[in-house]
Amino acid sequence: MKKFILNLITVISWIIEIFMWFSIAVCTLMAGSFVFLLVKMPDVIREIAKEPGLRQYSSQFWHILPFFMIIGLIAVIFFNLGIHNVRHLIKNIKQEVYFDQANLHELKHC
Repeated sequence: MKKFILNLITVISWIIEIFMWFSIAVCTLMAGSFVFLLVKMPDVIREIAKEPGLRQYSSQFWHILPFFMIIGLIAVIFFNLGIHNVRHLIKNIKQEVYFDQANLHELKHC
C-alpha cells in the first residue's frame, strides 16, 4: 500500500509539473505578445479596450497586465521547483533512504 501511494504521488507530481511547464510557456507567450502590442501597436490595445465587455477597465490596466503575467510566471516557476523537490524526496523514500542529507536538503527547499 505504501508503494502504491508513493507511486500515485509521483505520477500526480509528474502531471502537475507537465501542466506547469505548459503554463510557463503560455504565460511567456502572452506576456511577450502584450508587451509587443503595447510597444509596437498601441492602437490595437485601444481597439481591444473599446470592446463592450472590456470598457470598464481603464487604459492603465492594459499597461499593468504584462507585469501581472510576469509575476504569475515567476510564481509558477517557484511552484514547479517545489514539485520537482517533492518528487526527488519521494524517490528517496521509495528507496527507503529516510535520514539522508539529500532528504534534508529537499525538505529545506520544498
